[in-house]
Amino acid sequence: MNKHTIVTLLATSIVALFVSACTTAGGEEWTTHSSETLGISVDIPNEWVFKEENGELMIADSEANLDAQNISTGVGIVMQSESLETMGVETMQELLDFFMGFMTAEAPVEVVDEAQTVTINNLEAAQARVRGEIEGQNGTFTMAFIDKGDGEAILALFVDATVTGDSTATIDQILQSVKTN
Repeated sequence: MNKHTIVTLLATSIVALFVSACTTAGGEEWTTHSSETLGISVDIPNEWVFKEENGELMIADSEANLDAQNISTGVGIVMQSESLETMGVETMQELLDFFMGFMTAEAPVEVVDEAQTVTINNLEAAQARVRGEIEGQNGTFTMAFIDKGDGEAILALFVDATVTGDSTATIDQILQSVKTN
């Protein structure tokens, strides 16, 4: 082999590794979005859209869902900062339990995944997943609180209103990508 062939093979391998690192198992390409307001970064599929307003980061699988009051089909995400002191709690689990109780008090929901303490990118977190209707929105809801430190948490609320409800893997990958800046 000559040097040109070796360099070409090496370059091809590097490009293949880069593309592989930027895609999911399903073949989607992803990008990282940083929110200075929330002090986090999150990975989302390239074709998804996002906007920040009023201290919230909103992400959706389409422009229509980004601005929808209720999503008829697709995925929407809202992330915002919450103060543990303001809520009168000390842990992510207590914060999750408080919000889940509030959101599901009068909602006909089925628990898909019980509230549990988890780790997201080495950060303490708590998450749960329910299915049903909450405030007029049907779907599967994933709620997580991620400890930012200094008494602050990131609330990440996902709604999967896809016909098949099969966006769980994508939602979990987005959630697992959240990092503090």
